[in-house]
Amino acid sequence: MKLPFFRFNKFIIIIASILFIWAGYWFLIRKDLPKMTDVYIEQNLTKLPINENPGDSLAIGKRFYNEKKYAEAAVVFEKLVGKKLQAIELAGLTALQMKEYDIAMIYFEKLEQNADLVENKGKFYTALVNLKMGKIQRAKKILKEVITQGLGGKREAEEWMK
Repeated sequence: MKLPFFRFNKFIIIIASILFIWAGYWFLIRKDLPKMTDVYIEQNLTKLPINENPGDSLAIGKRFYNEKKYAEAAVVFEKLVGKKLQAIELAGLTALQMKEYDIAMIYFEKLEQNADLVENKGKFYTALVNLKMGKIQRAKKILKEVITQGLGGKREAEEWMK
């Protein structure tokens, strides 16, 4: 009678071990794109470099942005969208920080269309917005496009898609 009970316990231990290994992979090894997005935003998009003259409108907007006064920054950047190319990107980043994802998407899609930029991260930023909105599969598709087309954000996209 003792033998079947021992076999049953051994079976349970094997199943529990398999589940434990799978859970470890799922939570520790598997890349969590939404979490990686948050880290990327925190490390790369919370402070903007100010290279313009201090009285320049872009510099004023960037100061508001860096001080986390996103509503004020949004007003400045929105006024500049038709006048300065960089304002499209900055308005999108500001909307992203304000969690106004639909507005950010509009700006980043507009940025994607601009061929005058040396490094255009519009498509990469569009993927970020999709990740923030929980549209993981859509974001993965966009990240693959960033990689295959060699667009701005390619290095990050490659790392995230490993």
